[in-house]
This record gives sequence, structure tokens and C-alpha cells, in this order.
Amino acid sequence: MGVSPVTYWISHFLVQFPVQLLSMILVWLVLLIFDQQYFLNIYFFPFFVVCMLFLLSLIILNYLFSLIFSDPDGCLSNISLSLSSFFVELIGE
Repeated sequence: MGVSPVTYWISHFLVQFPVQLLSMILVWLVLLIFDQQYFLNIYFFPFFVVCMLFLLSLIILNYLFSLIFSDPDGCLSNISLSLSSFFVELIGE
């Protein structure tokens, strides 16, 4: 029988969200360490909303990338290679 699609997607979200939230907490800690009051006081709410929407988009992106590859290790290495080459190219311009 399996699980219902709603149960599957809710469990997928509940597993992925804390992992992504940890990286966002690290971003906030870096902002605190470097005393970036612009993001932490004045525009905290818009920054928080953008961060949460970004986390949701990452969860969707992870799912879409998982559909492309049949091997999880191949998926991770190909995504890492693609993203690193993108950022190197972006910095080089």
C-alpha cells in the first residue's frame, strides 16, 4: 500500500527543514559576530521572510535534483561540481 502522498511530503519537509534551518542559523550567527545591525534590527522581518522562502525553495530544489539522478552519491558530486564551477565563474567575472 505505502503511505499517502500528503504523509510523504509532510515527512519529507519535516526532515529537510531542520537541516536547512541549521545553515540559516549559522548565517544569522555570522551576522551577529560581524555586528551587522542593518539586517538584525531595522530589516529583520523582511530578511527573515526572505530566508524562510529561500529555505522552502531549497527543499523543492533538492527534490527536483533527486529526480534527475538514480545514484545519491552521483547526485551529490554532480551538484557540488556544478555549483562550485558556477560560483568560480561568477567570481571570475
